[in-house]
Amino acid sequence: MYHLITFLSFICCRLSLTAALRAGKWLGLFWFHILRIRRGEVLKNLKRAFPEKSPKEIKEIARGTFINMGQYLIEDLRLPLLNSENAPKLVVRQQVEHYYEALKEGRGVIILCAHITSWDLMSMSQAHMGVPLTVPVRLVKNKGIQRFIEQIRRNSGMVMAEPRGSFSKLKEALKRGETVGIIIDQHISPRRGMIVEFFGRYASTTAGLAALARDTGAPIIPVHMVRQPNGTHKLYVEKALHYEEPFAADLDNLRYNTQKYTAIVEGWIRENPAAWLWLHRRWKAEKNPAFAKEIAAFERYKMTVKAALIDLLCQFLSKNSKNC
Repeated sequence: MYHLITFLSFICCRLSLTAALRAGKWLGLFWFHILRIRRGEVLKNLKRAFPEKSPKEIKEIARGTFINMGQYLIEDLRLPLLNSENAPKLVVRQQVEHYYEALKEGRGVIILCAHITSWDLMSMSQAHMGVPLTVPVRLVKNKGIQRFIEQIRRNSGMVMAEPRGSFSKLKEALKRGETVGIIIDQHISPRRGMIVEFFGRYASTTAGLAALARDTGAPIIPVHMVRQPNGTHKLYVEKALHYEEPFAADLDNLRYNTQKYTAIVEGWIRENPAAWLWLHRRWKAEKNPAFAKEIAAFERYKMTVKAALIDLLCQFLSKNSKNC
């Protein structure tokens, strides 16, 4: 498999950017219209996420999703071409001063990101631009694909934190004042996941990002990328967030922050729904009995939030009235 991937990569690297992305578009259309792998899953997820949209609109977003996936795959095969000279031209950073201001706090920076547009290009381009980036990785079952991915990541200067002991490695990187990137839009197993709402549905989500921010005090920078008509990308760097502790219980605070970060990702997706990975089975927790206790804990958390809001409202009203 490794030799096949490197051969395909060789061919894609010989194409112009325009020709390569055109090939990616046709690959996506072939996937959508002919192969139809996960097409039903995508359409089902979109219908539930956007009940206000017509069947025609849902189908158009799904079609765009597969086109984006085709182009993402081609862009990944072209990653060996990426270097410090062309990376700034392919990925143009917007308001990057927010990142450098956060670095001045001296606690490292946590990048909050998602599977939007071309996430490998996003991370590796930043490494080529001199960002000391450490990311947690999931090992791919196919050894050939894993070998190819590891090779191009290392060549970019990225540091990979493998699953075992990854949390400690990320904390150490932050203590050195480096940058850590975490994607938070994937389903997480019952042992490690925390239930929050994502598009109004129960979704098991990593609390690792919130826990890192809590333990280190590192600022969080939300970052997402938008594909441009000419094949390049704009990378939007938002203002820093910090871990908040509005509740007495640590678990409630972890959930509060994780929900806040998840809502940011949802906002990006609503702006450009075809750019997200709708093929992923994000809401598996809904019908899994293993999540029953965690879902019940989330419902109790919602009651805690409601009580806190009522209390704040009473405090506000008490300034003008003694009836509360």
